[in-house]
This record gives sequence, C-alpha cells and structure tokens, in this order.
Amino acid sequence: MPDALLPTIRSRCQALALGLPAQADAVAWLAQQGVADPEVLLAACGGQPQEAVARGNYEKALPLLAKIISLDPGNPEAKDLLKKVDQKMLVSTDYVRGVESYSKEDYGSAVQYLKLVYDVDPQYRDVGFLYHDAESHYMPLESMSKELTDLYAQGVDYYMGGHYQKAVEVWEKVLEKNPKNFLVRRNLEEARSRLKDKPQDNLASPNQPDSKGHP
Repeated sequence: MPDALLPTIRSRCQALALGLPAQADAVAWLAQQGVADPEVLLAACGGQPQEAVARGNYEKALPLLAKIISLDPGNPEAKDLLKKVDQKMLVSTDYVRGVESYSKEDYGSAVQYLKLVYDVDPQYRDVGFLYHDAESHYMPLESMSKELTDLYAQGVDYYMGGHYQKAVEVWEKVLEKNPKNFLVRRNLEEARSRLKDKPQDNLASPNQPDSKGHP
C-alpha cells in the first residue's frame, strides 16, 4: 500500500493507477480457465476475505472463504485462511467463556477455557494475567514451585504447633514470591488473628516463674 511507504520514497516514485478489469471480462476469463460459477467466485473474491481476516472480522471472512472452497476445493490459500479463521474464532469464544467464568468466580471453568487460549496465543489480550490468577485460586498449591510449596508446608507445621509468629514469617516469604495466591493470603490472615489472641512464644508473664522456677 502506498501510504505504508516513507514520504522520501514516495516522492521518488511515479504512481500508476491500475484498475480492476470489468466484471464481464473477469467472468469470461474465469470461465475460460474452467472455473464453475465464475460470477459467484468473483463476488466472493471481491469481498476480500484476506482483508477481513487481517482486520479480525472473522464473521465476514468465514462465509466468503466457505464459498470459495465450495467452488474451488483445492484452493490452498483459502484453506489456510479458513483454518486461521476457525482457530481465531475458537480462541475468541474460549476467551469470552473464560472471562465470564472468572467474573462469576468459577475458577475451575475459567482455568479450563483460558488455558486453551493461553496455549494458542499467550499474548492474546489479558489472558496471561487472567489464566494465572484463576489458576492461583483454583489450584493454589499446584501453581507454586516446589521450593514455595515446601516453604508453605513448613508454615503449616508452625501453625499447627501453635507457633503463629513463625508461620506468619514463613508465609510472608511465600506471598512475596506468589502475591496472587489466595490460600496463602487467607492463612496469613488467620495466623495474624491467632497471634493477636496469644502471647508471643516462649515469653513468660512478669509475675510468673519461668520453666526453671526462676522469677
């Protein structure tokens, strides 16, 4: 397209306008090539399915490509475009379903649909963020590395033993590297709440003897 060229290049070029042949001439030429129903094929090609695909207008491109293939089943360019359109339309449908599930906090379905999109095109819109965030809700432990999972388990041991301060310290390290993990956030809140209701570990009351009987 001329507009895509730099002005310094266009200024050194001579523009020649090449118009399309008359429809009657084009139909006659296609008929000479043995094309069946040349009028229909010409109308489909005139609809510029390539441009529709490039613009993301797959609803327009799909019937045009289907018509071309029905008239010329061996057309490789139409087949490739149709495959691309099918894939893009499927990606768009899965993305919409994933977003709807995510908004309803149905993270299991959201992970299922968004993963299909992410595997095909990880740069598609905001699928990367949505997929990983839904995964952290649906599979809070599976979405973490082994190192973080082990660290999380250590925090669980501290919590179950009543050492809430140590559990908080460990889980804060996990949350620092996995800030979207709702399970860690929830456990941290619970541990901090327990910590407020209990004196710190190994801290004796001023008016009571310690474990050795000393005041």
